[in-house]
Amino acid sequence: MSEATAAMALTSLDGFERAVAHNRSNFDAYAAGLDRVPGVRLLPHDPSESRNYQYVIVEIDEYRGGDRPGPRPQDSAERERHGEAVLLPRLP
Repeated sequence: MSEATAAMALTSLDGFERAVAHNRSNFDAYAAGLDRVPGVRLLPHDPSESRNYQYVIVEIDEYRGGDRPGPRPQDSAERERHGEAVLLPRLP
C-alpha cells in the first residue's frame, strides 16, 4: 500500500462512525416502512456480528403473503424504483 493510499484510509476512518450511524438510521427507516408491506420482509442479521448497515436486503414473497399466484412483487418494485439507483436482482 502506498503512503498516499494509507493516508486516504486513515482519513476515511475519521468519518466511519458517523457513516455507520447514518447507514443505521436508513436501515431502521427501511425496517419500519417495510414492516407494513405484505409479502416483504427485511432479512435478519446475526446480532453477534459487527456490520456497517450499508446494505438493506429484503425478501419478497412471490405471492405477496397470500395463497394464490399474482404478479411478481419485484416487478412492481423495480418499476417504482427505476431511476432511483436501487438495484433489484431478478429472482427465478
